[in-house]
Amino acid sequence: MSDGKTLSADGYFTGTVHFDGKKWKLRNLHWSSKNLQKMSN
Repeated sequence: MSDGKTLSADGYFTGTVHFDGKKWKLRNLHWSSKNLQKMSN
């Protein structure tokens, strides 16, 4: 964060990975979390 503090997030990341013949692409990305909590440095 720009103010020098950190953000702690507990959760999981889901998505689909697709190879189009040349490169990998990420699709349908989603972050799920129970709780977001700001913490000082």
